[in-house]
This record gives sequence, structure tokens and C-alpha cells, in this order.
Amino acid sequence: MRATLKSRIRMMMFVMLVPLTIFSTYLLYRMSSYANYYDAIYQNVSIANNLGQNFKQELDYSVYRIVIGSSSFEEEEPYVQIEKARDMVIKMKDGTILSENKRTVKKLLGFLDSLQNSIQIIEENLGKEGPKYDVNNRILDNDIYGTTTLVIESAQEYVYYETLQMKELRSNYVHEIYTTIKFGLTILGIMLLIIIFCTEVISRTITEPIKKLCGAIKKVETGDFTARAELTSDDEITTLTQSFNSMTEKIGDLVEDVKQEQMNLREMELKLLQAQINPHFLYNTFDTIIWLAEDKQHEEVVSMVSSLSNFFRTSLSKGKDYITLGEEKLHVMSYLQIQHTRYKDILNYSVEIPNELNECIVLKLILQPIVENALYHGIKNKRGIGTIRVWGEEKEEKLYFHVADNGIGMTEEEQNRVRALLTQKPSDYEDSQSGFGLSNVNERIQLSYGAEHGISFTSMYGEGTTMTVCIPVESKKN
Repeated sequence: MRATLKSRIRMMMFVMLVPLTIFSTYLLYRMSSYANYYDAIYQNVSIANNLGQNFKQELDYSVYRIVIGSSSFEEEEPYVQIEKARDMVIKMKDGTILSENKRTVKKLLGFLDSLQNSIQIIEENLGKEGPKYDVNNRILDNDIYGTTTLVIESAQEYVYYETLQMKELRSNYVHEIYTTIKFGLTILGIMLLIIIFCTEVISRTITEPIKKLCGAIKKVETGDFTARAELTSDDEITTLTQSFNSMTEKIGDLVEDVKQEQMNLREMELKLLQAQINPHFLYNTFDTIIWLAEDKQHEEVVSMVSSLSNFFRTSLSKGKDYITLGEEKLHVMSYLQIQHTRYKDILNYSVEIPNELNECIVLKLILQPIVENALYHGIKNKRGIGTIRVWGEEKEEKLYFHVADNGIGMTEEEQNRVRALLTQKPSDYEDSQSGFGLSNVNERIQLSYGAEHGISFTSMYGEGTTMTVCIPVESKKN
């Protein structure tokens, strides 16, 4: 399994950060070591300088005043001065690295012990009877002054060697800086090469699948829904590619379904138009026109021809699938007018569709087949005058058209047969005369508007039938 994009990016960050972190840690450690070493030398030199500058003068003067009797031990506190000097030397000892200066520190501690012993002798002499001044003065000249001089010289020697060490440290530090710079540049160069390599590899694993996906997308843009993006990895882009391939396949299936539905719709429209140009209907209509003309009923002839012209003009509609409701209403009224002229003795009709709905866009030829069905299967099968009433209404963003007749109606068995026909496609049965019109209209409505629309009906044998068509309002199609 190949790594995900997230893990690859993290790996690249790891490759960059680990060497950089190690180098930075090493650099900080070395700089800190040099800084601490340098600070220790500086502190030791400062202490040694302070010891060399003040200790001899202060201690010699204090002991001198004690020896000549102008001051006492309690006032001068020579032991306190020695202890302070001892503390300073001990601090120097803790920070001393050079072996020469370690020996110097030991000498300083010995000199301080010697000074303390000499001062103790002077103190003891002051407490005895007899001549004191000459003895103590000799101790002052020979022991005190000489030893403090040795302390000064040793402190200067200590400073000398520490200064040499500081100089050497500085030289090593400069050398270390140059070495670190060279090492850092080498590490930086190696890191840049590694980063460039990793970036190239990782970017290629990202861009190559994307390029292939873009190529497949361009093919889909041209209408080739068989195009598939190649799966070359196992990461987020693969998931995207799989989703694209699945989506393309589904879109291709949907396009084929739409094409098939459009073909079915065109086939049904053609069959419906062929049904409109029914030879028997034309023969009977022309016979009626001839009969009216022979009877010199010229106004009826004009009305009949005008209705027939409107009927076929709306049926053709210049090849359009959708027309205004006003045109659909004119089509139904033309058909009913023609049939009323032929069947005056058995047919009355009314069309009650509000004029304010005339501009609504509807699928053409959805009412006339239902009216024809009401005439031939309802009114003509019942003795006496029958009435076909067509009315429409708008309710809850839907258009409802009702075609009611007071004809023979349907038995329970016939109702079941019609319901079965409405659920079938027109090509699924042979009896085109008894069911084609209703099934065709219902199928076309559902293909155009969705399965929730279509034809429903109620019927009672001996009383009549009411067919209802439901479509959405203003469903204009391009």
C-alpha cells in the first residue's frame, strides 16, 4: 500500500526538520560550551585581578597598624581579610582547568595559610611581656610583606595563564565557527538536494494522477462518457479518481436513459400524430363537410373547415413539444366542434378552462385523446344525448384538467383493465384503439414531468366517467 498524500508530506517535513534540528542542537551546544568556558575564564581573571589589586595593600596596612600599636585586631580584622581572599581563591579553583593554574591556586592557598600563621604569631607576641615591636616588625617585614608579594605575583601569574587560555579559546572558537559554517553549508546543500528530490518525487505522484484525471474530464466534456481516469496510487487522489469514474459511469447511464426516453417520447408523439390523422376521422369529417355543402349550410361548412384547420395546426405545432394552454384548449374545442357537428343528436359539450391560465406552457396533445376516449367509449355506448364537460383549475402549483362524461361508465373489470393500461408503455400491448390514447398521454406526461404526475380517473357503470390530468404549473421546456 502506498503512502497517502498527508503521510508523504509529513515524511518530507521529517527529512527537512531532522537534519536541521540535529545541526541546530549541535551548534547551540557548541556555542553554549564555549560561552560557559569563556565566562568561567572571565570570572577567574576578574577574581585574580581583584585579589592582586586590593589584598596586599589592605592586609599590609592593617597588620602594620596593629604592629605599631595604632589599631587593634578587632578594628583591622586581618583574619576576615584572609578568609575573603581564601573564598576568592576557592572560587578560582572551582573554575580552573589549566594544570599550571591549578598549581598556582594551591600556592595561593598555602600563602594565605602562611599569612594566617604569621598574623597569629604577631597576635601571640602582643599578648606576651617584654619587647614586642622589634619581633613583630621583623615578622611584618620578612613574612607578611614577602608573602603578600608572593600572593600578588601568583595572582598575576594566574591571570597570565588564563589570558593565554582565553586567547587560545578565542582562536579555537573562530576556527570552530569557520568549521561550523562549512559543515552547515554542506548540510544545507545535502538537505536542498534531498528536498528537491523528495519534492520532485512527491509532486510527481500528485500531479501525474491529476493530469490523467484532467485528461479524462476533458474527454467527458466532449461527451465521451466512456472515459475513465487510470488508478495509479492508493491515496486521496485515488479516492477522487474512483468517485469521478463512478460519477462518469452513472452520468453515461443517465444520458443513455434520457436518450432512450426521448426516443420513446418521439415515437409516442409520432404515433399520436398518426392517430390524429385517422383516415376514418378524416373520411367522416369530409363526408360531413360535403353533406353540409350540398345542403347549402355554408356557415357550418366554414366552421367545420376552420375547426379542422385549427385541429391539425395545433397537432403539428411546427414540431414543438410544448404549447400554451390556450392552444391546447383551441385544439380540444376544434375537435369537439367537429364531432358535435357529426353527432348533434347525441353530443353536447362544454370547455371551462379559465382564460387567465391560457399562457401556461403545457405538453401538447394531452386533452384531445382523453376527450376522444370519452366520446367513443362513453357517450356512443349509451343511448340518448350525452355531455362531455372539460374544465381546468390551478391548485397548489399544479394544473388539474378534468374530462367528465355521463356515458355508459365502466364496470369494475373495465376499470382494472384501464388502470393496468395506464401503468404500461404503449408498446406493451396490441390494442391501439382501446388503450393507446390514454396510455400514450400518461406515459408522455410522466416522461416530461415525473412519475408523480399523470392521469387518474373515477367511474361508475351507468353514470359516467371522470378523467383527471395533473401537471405542474409553468413547466416550460426548452
